[in-house]
Amino acid sequence: MSISDVLTKHADAFRQKTGVTNKLSISEMTNLMDSLKWGQSNLLKGTSDQYREANTSTTDHDDWVQMTTSNGNPFHYFPQDIMDNAKYFTYSGTVENMTKYTVIAELVPIGNDNRRINNGVRSGRIYPGQKDYSFSITCPVPKNCPGFQADCYYYGVGNGQSFRMKEERLYVGTLPGIWTPNPADKVGGNAV
Repeated sequence: MSISDVLTKHADAFRQKTGVTNKLSISEMTNLMDSLKWGQSNLLKGTSDQYREANTSTTDHDDWVQMTTSNGNPFHYFPQDIMDNAKYFTYSGTVENMTKYTVIAELVPIGNDNRRINNGVRSGRIYPGQKDYSFSITCPVPKNCPGFQADCYYYGVGNGQSFRMKEERLYVGTLPGIWTPNPADKVGGNAV
């Protein structure tokens, strides 16, 4: 493999992770790297950069499978100052969809009563095959929204079909960033 091939492969991976689809010159890539907020923390605790597979043998409902890499807990609560001051949150990850169904990545604002705020739900579709997903959301009523439910699911259980996911992350802002463990996670434990 030539050095050009290696650099092209790295550039393609960089574009995929940042959501940029067009080819970039060196100066454009440098500017994009400078504009990224590399110091931000993944707000989701317990996520992984290793694939975790959905368990199709146990389901929350008769007809669908739901999962998160975040140690099985899709509910995440954050300090009020984060919820009040962030205009956008961006939910991203990688899903390998091995089903014949569409997998839905979903980020749902949670109200103070621990119930879904359905008018704020944002989702992305992952068709059969692997796909990085990323979308941004605003909390409809920050004072009444202490956090989010973050997970993926599909309808149509059975036949040994499944999906797996990794690199699940939530960042303040509109950029998907790259996966990092939450600072509260133990490096070398379940987080990586």
